[in-house]
Amino acid sequence: MDDDTIAINDQKLRAIAARADTITRERRIARERAIAERVADARREIDRLVEQFRAADPGVRRIVLFGSLAKGSVKRLSFDIDLAVESDEYMRLLDIALDSDFKVDLVDLTFCSQYIAIAIEQHGKELYRAG
Repeated sequence: MDDDTIAINDQKLRAIAARADTITRERRIARERAIAERVADARREIDRLVEQFRAADPGVRRIVLFGSLAKGSVKRLSFDIDLAVESDEYMRLLDIALDSDFKVDLVDLTFCSQYIAIAIEQHGKELYRAG
């Protein structure tokens, strides 16, 4: 192989690498945009759930968001909504959560382990508190 052929092959390889970098960047941007849209949808769903929880149980004492949405650390399109409640009507609220288009993990703060309750207290965001 002569020097001209090597130079042409080197140019081709650089062009291929540059195109691959562009495609990778475009995919990353599209993925980040899709995640941001899904997070915005989840936040609207959280607002809806809080309203429905309060309507279903006027005696609900607290509603807390925890997990990746509370931390602002969502990295994948497939994430769930983690909520904790203090309520005497947990099963009624669970029925509402199960009807969501999102996967919702609902923790009963009255009966969960102390370890979980402490983690939620430390890292959660209170969405509602009675009184």
